[in-house]
Formats: sequence, C-alpha cells, structure tokens
Amino acid sequence: MLLKPTSFIRILLWTAGVFTLFAVAVIFVWFVPQLNTPDFTTNSQGQVVQLDAVVRSQLENDLRETWAAITVGFVILLGVIAAFWRASATERNVRILQESQITERFTRAIEQLGSANTAICLGGIYALERIAKDSPENDHRQIVEILTAYVRDNARWTEPIGVVERDWKLTNPPTTVIQAILTVLRRRNIAVEESNTSLDFSYTDLRRADISGLSASGANFYEVHFEGANLNDAHLPDAFLKGANLNDAYLVNAMLKEAKLEDSYLLNAMLNDSNLERASLLGAHLKWANLDQANLKGANLFRADLRHADLRGANLEGAYIEKSLLDDAFLTGANLRRVHGLSQELIINAYWDEETKFPEGFEPPPMRQS
Repeated sequence: MLLKPTSFIRILLWTAGVFTLFAVAVIFVWFVPQLNTPDFTTNSQGQVVQLDAVVRSQLENDLRETWAAITVGFVILLGVIAAFWRASATERNVRILQESQITERFTRAIEQLGSANTAICLGGIYALERIAKDSPENDHRQIVEILTAYVRDNARWTEPIGVVERDWKLTNPPTTVIQAILTVLRRRNIAVEESNTSLDFSYTDLRRADISGLSASGANFYEVHFEGANLNDAHLPDAFLKGANLNDAYLVNAMLKEAKLEDSYLLNAMLNDSNLERASLLGAHLKWANLDQANLKGANLFRADLRHADLRGANLEGAYIEKSLLDDAFLTGANLRRVHGLSQELIINAYWDEETKFPEGFEPPPMRQS
C-alpha cells in the first residue's frame, strides 16, 4: 500500500525529530560531563593539585548518571505531553465524528417524522428521543419543540371553542403517532431542561389521551381539549389551562399548584387528592367534579360553578377571606363534609341550597340561591 505524500513527510519529520533528540541526549550524557569535570582540585591544606585519572573518571561517571537521569526525566515529560496532546486530538476527532453522526441521525429522523407511513414516522420519533438522550445539551430542547409543534400541527382543534355537546366517548383517541409523541415527552429527561423550557400544546385536540405522570412546569394548554384524558399524577405547576376542556378527565393526585384554570371546563373531572394550592379557578365549571381530599389552599374560586361537586376533606385553609375567594361561587348540592378551613365569612356570598352538605356542627350563613 502506497503512502500519501503528507503521510510520508510526517514520518520523515517524526524520524528526524527522534534522531535529533537522541543526538542531543548523547551530547548531554557523554560530552557535557567531560567538559564540566575539573582537572584540578583543592586539598585540605588549601593547595591546588591535579586530579587523579581514576578520580576524574569517577566524577565524569557521576555527572553522566545525573545528566542521564535529567535526560530520562525530560524524555518522560515530553512523552507525557505528547500523549496528552494525542489524547486531546483524539477526543476532538471523536467529538467531531459524534456530532457529525448525530447531525446525520437528526436529519434522517426529521425525514422519517414527515412520512405518511405510521411505522416510519414512529421510527423517526424514537430516533429523536434517542438523540435527545445522547446529546442533551445541544439537541434536547430543539427536539421537544419539534415534537410539540408536530402535535399542534397534526392534532389541532378545528371546531368551535367551548363545551362539546356531543358525547366525547364517541370520538377516537389520539392517533398512534400523536400518542407516541406524548409518551416520549412524558419520559423525557427534565433534569437537563433549561428553566425557560415549556411545552406548548395550545389549541390541540387531546381527547382520551394518556399523559399520566407528565411533568411540564409552566406548560401552555390554552383551550386544549382533554375530555376523558388521563392526567393522573401529572406534574403541571403554573400550567396555563385557561379555557381548557377537562370534562371527565382524570387528574387524580395531579400537581396543579398555581395553575391558571380560569373559565376551564372540569365537569365530572376526577381531581381527588390533587394539589390546587393558589390555583386560579375563576369562573371554572366544576359541576359534579370530584375534589375529595384536594388541596385548594388559597385557590381563587370566584364565580366557580361547584354545583354537586364533591369537596369532602378538601383543604381551604389559608384562604384569603377578605378577598372572598368563594364569592358568587355556586355550591348548590355540593358536598363540603370534612372540609378544612371552611368559615361563614368564606361562603357568605356563595350560592347554596338545602342539598348542600356542610361539615358536622357547622352553621352556614343564610341561604342564598341563584
């Protein structure tokens, strides 16, 4: 096999360098001690006398050993430096190769994602998931944005916003591709995400979707349709759910602390054991909702519809009574048994009737019906 000119020149240079170092080492080890060994010395009487040949030879040998040790140490140092440089160069080459491979994989995955064939599209989704794990610093955020954009484009809500009159149970769940993306986003590594990274699913149709356990702080779910969806154990603090439709949705043990749920639809939703501390439920539709053991501490329930809602064991402690968080709330037929923090002042302006169930021994304010 013929060597390339550049390779041949490189070999010549390395050979010349090795011989040069060898020559320098010989000079230092052999000739320098001869030049540095004195011919005369001073005896104990202060007289200058010529050194004996044997003694002078011994001194030369001692100097040669010293210079040999110095030379060997210098060569070892050069070897360490060369090895470090070579390792650094190898690491750079490996990194460049890896980045090149990731770029190639990324391009191929995007092409697969755009395929009309479900199997090929799924291959692209899982390839992007793998790239996000292999290259978290450079590609994780972009892949999250690509996948959420795909959901917004391919599962967009196209009907009028509001409560769907027809039975959502007759509708199909998300397509295999959309559900696969939701699953991938659910198991993504949130530890590598930047603080300003958030998921955007606004105006999408996610009825009957399964995103249980999803962690998405500050996510945008504006006017998303989640009817019958499974959001159990979801971690969605500070999420924006204004106008979202969560009728019959499962939100058991969900973290919705400080979430924005203004004018949202939560009819017959399962919110038991959920954390809605300081959440804004202004004007929310919670008729028949299950809020058993829910944490509503400091939540804003102004003009919320809680007719026939189950609030047994819910926590309303720390509510800002002076701000009348339950002002004009509808509590007709609601179950308020074992509610923590309930007081007359809190519900003095709320609507309730004879079907409303209050904690044992609690004296409600005068009945106020709508």
